[in-house]
Amino acid sequence: MFADFKLRRKILSTYYIAVVFSYFIFRVIAPFITTWVRESARFLTQNTTFNFIESGRFWLFFLFFCFIITFLIRRFVVEPLGFFIEEEGDDTWWENVIMAILILGLYIYLLNQLFTFPMPEWTPEWLARLLGGYKNTFLAFSSQTEEQLSWPILPWIWYIGPIVFMYFRTKVIIKK
Repeated sequence: MFADFKLRRKILSTYYIAVVFSYFIFRVIAPFITTWVRESARFLTQNTTFNFIESGRFWLFFLFFCFIITFLIRRFVVEPLGFFIEEEGDDTWWENVIMAILILGLYIYLLNQLFTFPMPEWTPEWLARLLGGYKNTFLAFSSQTEEQLSWPILPWIWYIGPIVFMYFRTKVIIKK
C-alpha cells in the first residue's frame, strides 16, 4: 500500500477532493465525532500511561482521528470514482510541497472552523491565526472582536488557494 506512495499531483488532488467531502460529512456528524473522540481519548488515557486528554495531545489525537476518516474517504470514495488530476507531464518537488501545504492548511483550517477544540498551547500565535485555531486556543475566555478584525484574507487563501494552484499548474503542464 505504501510501497508505491510518492507525493504526486494525482495523490494530492485525491486528498483535496477527500478534504472537501470530509468537510461536508463532518458538518453532518460533528456531534458524533466530538463524542467519539472524547470517549476514545478518555478510554486510552485510562488504559495506557499516556494522557490523551491534555489539550495539546487531545487536539493532535482529534486531528489523527479526522485524518483517518478522510483517508478512508479518499481510498474508498474518491479514488474509485476517479476524482483526481491525471498524471500529465512532470511534477516538480516545489509544486508538490506547495500543494501539500495548501491542502493540509485547508484541512486544519476547516477542522478549526467546525470544532471548538483548542490547538496545542505550544502552537505559535501566528500559526494558530493562520490555521484558524486562534479563537479556539487563545480567545477562549475573551472577546473575539480582535480576531474578526484581523487576518480577514485567511478564508480566501485556504478555500481558493489549492484549487487555483492546481488549475494553473495543470494548465502550464498541458501547454508543455
